[in-house]
Amino acid sequence: MAKALDVSLENHHRAVDDAECTAEIFLKLAQMLRERNILLLKDVEGLAKVSQERIKKMNTNHIIILAKNEIGRINLYKLISYSHLNYYAKRPRIPKSVLQKYREGLIIGSACEAGGAISCNFGWARGGGYPKDC
Repeated sequence: MAKALDVSLENHHRAVDDAECTAEIFLKLAQMLRERNILLLKDVEGLAKVSQERIKKMNTNHIIILAKNEIGRINLYKLISYSHLNYYAKRPRIPKSVLQKYREGLIIGSACEAGGAISCNFGWARGGGYPKDC
């Protein structure tokens, strides 16, 4: 982040230098928010919202969803409907926010080595680093 914001960090992993760098990053980020007329913390949350069109362009992972009770069955049907009606682009997609909203009564797992849980937790082992959406 320091490099992206053009903040100098010559002696990293030294408490004083790391603290100075963190403070400079904070000041630059605060200035960037002011330039966008974002003055309250609640307004920052709006920056994290992603549109349906953006979700349709994101990478996908495999997932297994099992219903463990009647509520889970209903929530599974809701997820299937949302994924096909609102977020379908070449394949159905379920945003993590929607999955969290309807998680009650469901057992969620990774379908294979290309699934979300595996790629988030072990992607670094293949030298790929952590994916941004983990």
